Amino acid sequence: MLRNRGYALDGAEEELRRKLAALEKNVCEPGFEGRSEEVWARLVGLRERARWLEQEGEKMGAAARSVAAGVENGSVIDEEVLRKTKKILSDYDAQLAYLRKELEEVQREFREWEAANAPPAGGK
Repeated sequence: MLRNRGYALDGAEEELRRKLAALEKNVCEPGFEGRSEEVWARLVGLRERARWLEQEGEKMGAAARSVAAGVENGSVIDEEVLRKTKKILSDYDAQLAYLRKELEEVQREFREWEAANAPPAGGK
């Protein structure tokens, strides 16, 4: 602006003018505009993907809550889940029965050992 009115620019001002002109040239370049549009399109795609993932997460959360609520309310459970649960529980029951039997056997052996190794009642 000062240069147009006849004033001379010093070295720093002239350097700044050249840098601004170079930046303006780079910004107005068609390749830069295409690149900015490409970046914008990617951002829009990411935003849509994030929205879709959020909706899917909400659906899965709602499904999990309904399954949990259904189990609490005693509603019908999938037959496959029921069959697997029954098998797991019957396996646990068999394991517990075996452990109960072993515990009784160990207790019986301990009582026998205790009776055999008990000190005499009248002596020191």
